[in-house]
Amino acid sequence: MYVDAAFTHFRILNPDIVSLVANPVLSLQRGTPSSLGHEKWYDKNAMTRPLVALVRALRDECWRWTGWTFGGAAPRNEPA
Repeated sequence: MYVDAAFTHFRILNPDIVSLVANPVLSLQRGTPSSLGHEKWYDKNAMTRPLVALVRALRDECWRWTGWTFGGAAPRNEPA
């Protein structure tokens, strides 16, 4: 079970335990190739793998500094 599902499962089984959310975010998940599906061609190819890793790192830094998301990810919530 992945950690996201484990947290949800724990909260369902233990409604009496208070769950807190850190704001600002105290940890971040890096962009990595998915292990859930088939590898994309650019993750398999030894020539493109370093470039893809660089692009993922740049995307992650952009998200950390601005909150902008790419590729259909949900935007982070900002206080009004």
